[in-house]
Amino acid sequence: QLLTVACGPLECRRWGVGVGLGSLAMGKNVQKAPVKKKKSSTSKIAKAAKQGYFKRSKIWTPDKNRPPTSNKQSRDEAKTALKKGFAILELNGKFARVSLSQKLSFTSSCPSNPTLRFDGYREAQTIRHALESGALVRDLCYDFGQGYLKFVPALKSTPITQPLPFAEWPPGIRPGDGHAPWWLPANWAWGVKTTCKTYLPVYIAPSGRTFYHQETIEAFIQENLNDRVDRMAEYAMQQIAKRCDWTGEPVKFDADGKLFANLSKQERAILPSPDEFHFCVVSARRATMQSGLRGIVNVQSRLLAAGINPMWYVDAESLEDYRRLGLNAVVGGKLTPARNKGLRDAARLGKACVQVSDDISGWSFFKSDLDVPALRAKGDGKMLKAANQALHRCEMVIS
Repeated sequence: QLLTVACGPLECRRWGVGVGLGSLAMGKNVQKAPVKKKKSSTSKIAKAAKQGYFKRSKIWTPDKNRPPTSNKQSRDEAKTALKKGFAILELNGKFARVSLSQKLSFTSSCPSNPTLRFDGYREAQTIRHALESGALVRDLCYDFGQGYLKFVPALKSTPITQPLPFAEWPPGIRPGDGHAPWWLPANWAWGVKTTCKTYLPVYIAPSGRTFYHQETIEAFIQENLNDRVDRMAEYAMQQIAKRCDWTGEPVKFDADGKLFANLSKQERAILPSPDEFHFCVVSARRATMQSGLRGIVNVQSRLLAAGINPMWYVDAESLEDYRRLGLNAVVGGKLTPARNKGLRDAARLGKACVQVSDDISGWSFFKSDLDVPALRAKGDGKMLKAANQALHRCEMVIS
C-alpha cells in the first residue's frame, strides 16, 4: 500500500522488515529523523524454533480398536436413523445405506473390549431394535469391525455414492468456496465452519460425521488419498461436456465475421472450411495431474466450442488416461515423432495440419490503427491509460 506521509519519518513494519518511507512523503525531500535501530528478532525466532515452539501439534487419528463414545453428534445420528428408517454404516472404510429391518446377531460371550452400552442391546435382532435399546450407529460399526456382530443371513445394503445433502449437514457449517479438494472421496461433502473466527475447512462423511484433516480421514477409511485423480478427472469431463474452461466459465468467441472483415474480398473468397484442416494436440503425461488437466480442459473446450473435435497424440503409457477424459487419443510417442505422425495423418487425409499445444488458454487477434505521435503527445500521465483503452478496443477473442 502507498502511504501518504504528511511530515517526518515513517517506518512500516511487516513480518519484521522495516521500510523507511520518510523521503517519499508528498513527493518532497523530507529530512529523515534518526531512527533508533532495534535488535533483530531473528535470533529470538531461531531460539523459539530450536525449543520446538513451532512444531505442528499431533493430529488426532481414529483408533479402530477403541470403543466409540457417546456425544451429541453420535446420539443425533441414532435419532436420525430411527426417523428415516435406515442407517448409514461405515464398514471397512466404505459407507452403505442399510434398512433398520436388517437382521443381526451378537456374540454370545462377553467381548474383551465392549462399549458401555453393549449389554443393553446385545439381545437385539434387528438394527432398529438395537438403536431403540440404546445402541449408537457407531456402536454397530465398531462391533462389526471387532467381530462381535454379524448380519444374518447376509448384509443387504446400498453403497453411498453421493455426498450428504446440505440440508442434512450438522449445524454451524456453510458450503465451501469452489470445488472440493481433489483428494477428498467423491461421496464426501466439504464446507467451512461458521462458528470459527478463522477459515476452517470441515469434511463431512456420508454419515454426517465431521473431520478436519486429510490424515484423519485416511485413518478412518483406511485408504491413502494422495494418489487419487478420479475426482479431478470427473471435474475435467464435466467442464469439457459443458464447453467450459477449468474455472467453469463458458467459452465465448467474438463473431468470425469481425475477424474476416480484416481480409480483402479476394482473400475472403478463398477461405477454407474447418473440415479442410486436421487439428492435432500433442501432449504427454498430463492427464493425471492438476496443472495438466487444467490445460487439457482449456484446449479441448475451446476446440469443441468452435465445432472441432481434435486428435490427441500422446505417449503410450498415458493413452488410457487421456481416453478416460473422452478425448480422441492415439499413441504419438515423444514430441518430434508425435508431430511427424500428425503431419503424416493430415497428408493421408488430404488436409492441412494444425498442431496445438496442450496448455493454450486462448487466442487473441489485435487490429489497431493507433496514432503513436498523438498518443505520445498526451504526456506520461495519460499515455498509459489511453494505450490500454486502445488495446482493449482492438482485441478480438477468436476461435
